[in-house]
Amino acid sequence: MELTLRDALLMSHDISWLMETSAMNGIQPDNDPVITAGNLAEHMLDPDNLAARMLVLNDDDISFFEYVIRTGSVHPAAVNYRSADRLRQMNLAFITDKKRNLSVPDDLREVYQGFDQVSFHSLRRKVSWLWDCVSLVPNFYGYMTIHDLGDMYRLKKGMDDDNAAIVMRLLPTVINHPDCLCIRQGNEIITIGLNEAGNEAKLRELHASIPLELPSYSEIKDILDHRYPSRNKAYAALRRYLIRNMKLNEYYADAMLEAVFRYIGYGNTFGDIMEMFRGERIEVSEKQRRELSVLMAEAWDTTRMLMCNGHRPCDVMPGNRYVFLNEEE
Repeated sequence: MELTLRDALLMSHDISWLMETSAMNGIQPDNDPVITAGNLAEHMLDPDNLAARMLVLNDDDISFFEYVIRTGSVHPAAVNYRSADRLRQMNLAFITDKKRNLSVPDDLREVYQGFDQVSFHSLRRKVSWLWDCVSLVPNFYGYMTIHDLGDMYRLKKGMDDDNAAIVMRLLPTVINHPDCLCIRQGNEIITIGLNEAGNEAKLRELHASIPLELPSYSEIKDILDHRYPSRNKAYAALRRYLIRNMKLNEYYADAMLEAVFRYIGYGNTFGDIMEMFRGERIEVSEKQRRELSVLMAEAWDTTRMLMCNGHRPCDVMPGNRYVFLNEEE
């Protein structure tokens, strides 16, 4: 049975989402959800619109997308749950049965297969890598000059010959993507919402005496692949503890490490992270809390973060773990 994008949107979203998303795309919503979904699907299936949305997909995402097309339906846990989540969030693949298998709508598949594949993928590899670079700005810097962004972009082999003009040409596709967390202001890209409560002024004051630090390509790739620095010894030790001592399964442990990495990067304290654990209904004994404080202090010391302008605290503020622990050791 043929699956259309219109029907997939109706199965996956309620009328309020359909109406809000239509309005965001300049489409007049209709009170009839079928009509609204049909108009939205028509807009999404425009070849130029679809290509622009898909340019931010990396090679793993595209490989999984094409695998779903070839097989008809796939359970994401059996292959690549990160790419599966991304395709679902971007409304490129949908859960279509009680087993929670993913499928790509037939009309969407046909439009994608009509692309000039050579030129599309050549451009996609550049745009998706620039997207990945921009995605690190909220965690590591808060804001960044476009010149520094170009330096980060050229860390990847194959992109190192691209000049500033190419980066500037690709940037609008990234910044204007609906899921981008940054905007452009003059010669900088800035995290959305940073201006709230005067946070930008405070961050600029912190950064004034700390030169910006770029990670290596291998470190960036590790963070992008795992959503936290899995090769960092402190995070590896914390992962072992969560699995062996707190009996979390590997999937859940990785999800918690992703959250810990984000919390630390934004300058949250150990107490904030323990509150997050409580919110996840993870029981932590007093002994485990003490042991976690040691492990997470090591992670804090070696995590690149906003207040350090991409440096690790151990490099620019050694001995200040109490900032994270929020108590004397």
